[in-house]
Amino acid sequence: NIRTLRTRASLSWGTGCPSRRRALTEESRISPVSVGYLSPRLYRGPAPSLHMTSEEVAVDLPPVCPPHTSDMEAVQEEIEHLKREIIEANEDRAKAAEYGLVLLEEKQALAGQIEELNSLYDSARRELETAVESIKRVQNDYEKRLKDVENQREQLLSEMESRESTLISRVDKQQEQIRQLERKLKQAVSEQEHLSDHNTILTTEIDKHKSGKRDKPTILNTLTTVGVWNS
Repeated sequence: NIRTLRTRASLSWGTGCPSRRRALTEESRISPVSVGYLSPRLYRGPAPSLHMTSEEVAVDLPPVCPPHTSDMEAVQEEIEHLKREIIEANEDRAKAAEYGLVLLEEKQALAGQIEELNSLYDSARRELETAVESIKRVQNDYEKRLKDVENQREQLLSEMESRESTLISRVDKQQEQIRQLERKLKQAVSEQEHLSDHNTILTTEIDKHKSGKRDKPTILNTLTTVGVWNS
């Protein structure tokens, strides 16, 4: 996982004798993979260390013969390929950074929404608790009033029963008095009729006496008979 920004390879050749290959980089360290890409067939030495500098790599390179044109083209293609991969990697990192910013913004927005929802939840919970307490108070008042109404109802029923029994007793007494008065009235009417009959008889006898048709003893006997006069 060694990170290399860009690698440049430069081949210098001497006159007559085999020349020496030099590798130059913009960083102080070079990947052994990149060194292998420069000329995989020409380098026969030991594998370079991960911590070797470009100068050390250049010194360790053995003298080689001039490479063929096909090797140069392969190296150039590999360099272009690496450049494209680096560009794509940079683009991917830029996209990843953009996605990270978008995700961070969404996270912040979600955090704000969660905080707002928590605030709304707390407000709703407090309102619910207040409503529950109010309902409990109203329910207690209702139960108390209902109990008072039941007590008043029972008291009124008791008073009504007492009054009803009193009124029934009075009505019975008055009806008994009415019956007694009716009996007395009947007796009085009977006596009145009896006296009326006697009065008629006496009136007849008196009229006869005045006309001289009957004597005094007859009148006395008549009075004794009707019970008005006792001898």
